[in-house]
Amino acid sequence: MIVSTFVEIEVASAIAKAARGTPSWQQDEVVRAVPRTVDSFVADYQSGAFSTIEVTPEVLQAGIEQLRSNPLHEIGAGDAIHLVTALAYQATNPGDPLVFATADQGLYQAARHHGLRVWNPNFEGSERLAERLAAD
Repeated sequence: MIVSTFVEIEVASAIAKAARGTPSWQQDEVVRAVPRTVDSFVADYQSGAFSTIEVTPEVLQAGIEQLRSNPLHEIGAGDAIHLVTALAYQATNPGDPLVFATADQGLYQAARHHGLRVWNPNFEGSERLAERLAAD
């Protein structure tokens, strides 16, 4: 799995957001689990389980250009970083199968606009991911 180095804070943010959205009768328990859940992800992230692409000034500039050139794409700063990271990877590794995974509908549409194969783990099963990986 290839990710930008931005993913570490992005996942921590998503875990905290999920805890905030928990029903009040469960929230204390879920909030107490947040540090352990974040720590577990960070340990996996730092274990080498992910191939990372550094968020460089060039990546940031490409993200700005993405937002400037496509103002109707429903993506924010973090999504733009994920998108340009995938596009850069695809451009430098044209033979590698790449499927862009996102649960965000705006990012899903923006990635499709740029010709990426996209998979939403919330709505599409693993068989769909396998199909996309196998597609030419």
